[in-house]
Amino acid sequence: KLNILEIGTYDGKFSNYLSKLFPSSEITTIDLKENDIIFNQSIGIHNKEKVERFINKRNINIDRPNINFLKINSFFLRQYFPNNFFDLVWVDGDHVNPQVTIDIFNSLDLVKKNGYICVDDILKDEKYNTKLASVESYKTITKIEKLNLIDAYYIYKRVKEKKGTKFVSIIKVKK
Repeated sequence: KLNILEIGTYDGKFSNYLSKLFPSSEITTIDLKENDIIFNQSIGIHNKEKVERFINKRNINIDRPNINFLKINSFFLRQYFPNNFFDLVWVDGDHVNPQVTIDIFNSLDLVKKNGYICVDDILKDEKYNTKLASVESYKTITKIEKLNLIDAYYIYKRVKEKKGTKFVSIIKVKK
């Protein structure tokens, strides 16, 4: 039984996957409120009907007994949970600074000793930076690893010549 936090619910597919993979675990997934301007920019949908369909799809995906969905900005995440609360934190919200660095640092406080943090959509080459993905999470993780607080490993997520290689980082927290 794990306590899992997902930062960035998006359409809820990954939350749903986690709930099936770890059926006896408690999964908390967070995302912005629908009326937040950043929410609409992040999902890339500006048509009211399409937004409603997106939200309905998300609601269906997260309608599982072990998923708790909170509409909060991850900037304020530490106000909702005590330190050392989660066994696993999955960071998949905003992938550019300052927010991605804030999410990683908050995750370090919220994860239990010997817990794990996974960071999605990591780029290692700045020439592939976009509004939605960047090397900033990689730089943050590398800096924290140099402080000997974590061990970070990278697995391939996607290899595309024109968009660059994306990774998922699996971080073992030492604290």
